[in-house]
Amino acid sequence: MANTATKSLTWLPDVEQGLEEARAQGKMVLLEVGQAPRCAGCVRLEDEVYPRDEVATLIAKHFMPVRLLRSDHPQESKRFNIMWTPTVLFLEADGTERHRIVGFLPHDDFLALLHLGLARAAFGRDEFDEARRAFQ
Repeated sequence: MANTATKSLTWLPDVEQGLEEARAQGKMVLLEVGQAPRCAGCVRLEDEVYPRDEVATLIAKHFMPVRLLRSDHPQESKRFNIMWTPTVLFLEADGTERHRIVGFLPHDDFLALLHLGLARAAFGRDEFDEARRAFQ
């Protein structure tokens, strides 16, 4: 399976590859599990949210983006307890989940939850000064 591109984002098609690259680059994994084109929320994220510069820039800076189709990856759907699509997970490079977004959110809300997820991840790593700055 080839990587798929969104304006300035390149999505990896494999969780383990994403975790490995995240470790190497000191980033987290942003894992989207969807079911496009049958999932209208997935299509809207792709068309309306990810192409926005502030979203794409924040993701590229802090995350290794990985995208899976739920039907093609039932083992990963079970591993990460995916009940609805789209589900976007914030994973540490060791696979620890720090935050999750379930369902479509418009650009401003999605961006706010990206920031919240980064703050929760910092808090979970006991990086309290960074978490406090991010929560503010």
